Amino acid sequence: MTKYEIKKATREIRGYKNRNKIGEGCTLEGNDIFDEIVKSFDSKDEALNALKAYKSEIDIAGDLYMVTEYFVQENEYDEDGEWIDGGDIWEFSPLPEGVEA
Repeated sequence: MTKYEIKKATREIRGYKNRNKIGEGCTLEGNDIFDEIVKSFDSKDEALNALKAYKSEIDIAGDLYMVTEYFVQENEYDEDGEWIDGGDIWEFSPLPEGVEA
C-alpha cells in the first residue's frame, strides 16, 4: 500500500560561514539523517494540503543553526506495514526568509 507521509527532519549546521548551506532539503543531506513521521495519508492531495499547516524553522544559537523541515514523502509498505520502497519527496514546507546571525 502507498502512503503519503508528512515527515519532520532536523539538522545542525555549524559555523556562520556554513549558513549558505541552508536551503530546501538541507536536512536530508549528509550521513546522519534523523527524520520522523508526523502524519500519514492515503492520498497525495490530502498530504500536500495538510503540509500547508507546517512551516520549516531555523533556530540560531551563536554560530549553530538548527534547521527543521517538514515534507511529504511517498512510501510503499507491505500488508504487515513493513517498508518496501519509496522515498520520493513531493513538497517541502517553506523555509523562513533570510538567515541572519
